[in-house]
Amino acid sequence: MENIKKKIVEDVSKRYFSKRGEHADPAMYIEGKVFEKGAKIDVFDRKISVAKPAHYVFIDEQPGMNWGHACQHLLYDAKEGKLISEIDGKFPPFLNRNPSDTFESLRVPKIAKLYKNKRMNRIPLEPAKLTGYKLLGPLPFKWQLQGNRYAIMFSGSSNCRHVNDFEFLYRTLLDVYGFNPGDIYVCNHDGNVNWNISCWDAFCEPAQDLANPIDYPVDGTPFRLQVNEPGTRTGFQNAISQLATRIGSHDCLYIFTNNHGWYSTRPGGTPDEGYMSTPDGEYWAEDFVADLSALPRFRTLLAVMEQCSSGSFIPPVINGSPADKTVIQTAVPEKVSSAGGWFFDPWIELWISAMAGVRGDSSALAVSPDDNLDSKISAYEAFDFALSEDDPQMQESSTDLSKSVFLSSCCTSIKLLKEFKEFEKSGIKEMLKDRYKEVMKEFKEFGMEAKMFTSEFEKEIDSYVDIPAIREEQLMRARSGFAAQSAKLSREVQSLSTRITALEKAVNKLTPFIKSNVRPDIKGKAFKDKKK
Repeated sequence: MENIKKKIVEDVSKRYFSKRGEHADPAMYIEGKVFEKGAKIDVFDRKISVAKPAHYVFIDEQPGMNWGHACQHLLYDAKEGKLISEIDGKFPPFLNRNPSDTFESLRVPKIAKLYKNKRMNRIPLEPAKLTGYKLLGPLPFKWQLQGNRYAIMFSGSSNCRHVNDFEFLYRTLLDVYGFNPGDIYVCNHDGNVNWNISCWDAFCEPAQDLANPIDYPVDGTPFRLQVNEPGTRTGFQNAISQLATRIGSHDCLYIFTNNHGWYSTRPGGTPDEGYMSTPDGEYWAEDFVADLSALPRFRTLLAVMEQCSSGSFIPPVINGSPADKTVIQTAVPEKVSSAGGWFFDPWIELWISAMAGVRGDSSALAVSPDDNLDSKISAYEAFDFALSEDDPQMQESSTDLSKSVFLSSCCTSIKLLKEFKEFEKSGIKEMLKDRYKEVMKEFKEFGMEAKMFTSEFEKEIDSYVDIPAIREEQLMRARSGFAAQSAKLSREVQSLSTRITALEKAVNKLTPFIKSNVRPDIKGKAFKDKKK
């Protein structure tokens, strides 16, 4: 049997590198046991049937990338060692389970050796202490115009790096942006802080033991992530069902998706429809949006998606969002694989770092994401900061909307007490109050005048009932009078609406959360001039 395996290994390498070239750097595996006739090998999006006793070989052509990406499934005759079949695929046999003990490595890629050399953070990843931004503390509010902020984090067929991403994001939402933990819904894997390991022989992600949970591999501190639901469609539906009873018309929702995915055409479905990989199978883009649409109308949706082919979610999310304003940002376009890594996925780590004010390895940001130096990090600025990784895509329901979407506030922001006092001093509030009283007084007076006019008009019409020409003239005069009064009232109401909109914008431009003197170090002239 060993001679057969040796023959197979030699043939696999010769065959592969003759096609791909000597510079290719795949990971190669062989299943130590023989698959008998009639067996089926589950590789997530298909089942490979075994027609005769065979050895199974798996080749990962893009190790380090998230699934799906290019790979091969080969079957070799167990008796003669000859190739039976060669199938191109996008998923491994261990997406939703850990590799079996008999799964042997034939070739270790260079990237696995790089991962092995990475070390745990020297200091704990604590955004509350390390961020370059002023923290959003639980300060008192005097007047509230803005809605609540909610977040959903979803990862289905998770590896450890995906859970690491979410832990970094979770700490950022709580420590930097003051989110209430009860307003964050986490759907992960099997409903726990758990994952399937990725392993390249030279390096393996740490395995989780739910009976004796391990600490956060990034810095060795306990996980803070609170998982509410499994990373399945049912888990997401449960989160949506709970949120539907809470979210209001002025609220904001931030959705972050992670792990693996790809695209395909399901029977009767949209061609090349995107999906996320979950323990229950494909979670299709159109089903995801249908589930999201169970929410009542709300103000703003920001969707940030890291999985492979995440760009295929852009059209359905934009077209089917239940929010008044929608921004979606993805790591890659449709039909493209996103980069994986260790300890984090590169693109989402940069995106979170921009929002957190600190890198995932606890180091300071080399440059500031705050492009316009307004001391707040918008969704646009985080997206721009992460452009160097993968091939990020963004679409928004209105031009430049992402520049006014923040984790720190929900669009029509309620500001802190200090800012509200500045607003009160400006006199705008009293001016609007007085104008509102005037409009309401005019409205009431108009209503009384209309009643009196109607009564007198009816009496006058009665006296001319036998003179049609005069009666018609009076009717035209009455209609003209009503139209003029109605137009005047409409203009007053529109003026009030315009002033209130201007007020919201004025309030939003008051003192920002992030003070310039605690921002990440910026060497540029514009920043120095601003500090002066």
